[in-house]
Amino acid sequence: MGKQKSSEKLKEIIGSISTQNKEHEICDDELEIANKKLVMEKIANDKCSEELMASNNELAMQDKESENSSEELIMANKELISQNDDKEKQEQSAENMLAIIARKEREQTKRILDLSEMIKKDIFSPEELQTKVGYIKQFALDLESSIKELSELIQSYLSPDDEDLKLKS
Repeated sequence: MGKQKSSEKLKEIIGSISTQNKEHEICDDELEIANKKLVMEKIANDKCSEELMASNNELAMQDKESENSSEELIMANKELISQNDDKEKQEQSAENMLAIIARKEREQTKRILDLSEMIKKDIFSPEELQTKVGYIKQFALDLESSIKELSELIQSYLSPDDEDLKLKS
């Protein structure tokens, strides 16, 4: 009986080991399936990471382009401000020159009118009359010179200078 018990015990142990082996095989199969799922998830995550990195690089390039555009706009704005300041100075200078020329013209016109009135009211000798007419002539020439100055000023103000032509090109 001892051998038979040993044999049964051995069969029992072998059966138990066989059951455990089947359970291990099932567990191995489940682990293999889980491992395949993890590998697929890793591949998907790697692909997603690559896409995110590409998107991040694209955004970084767009950000750099935006910064460059901003810098260009800031520089262009500064240039426009400078040009506007220059234009305002030029306009102020032109206004000042116009005021000076207008004052000169009024002075010359007043002299001519004053002498004309004197000639009307007083009786002068031909020599005195010739002197007075000489003054009128000189005042008229001064007035003509002032008008010429004004015309040149207006012409230079209305004509674009070389710098304006360069900016328009």
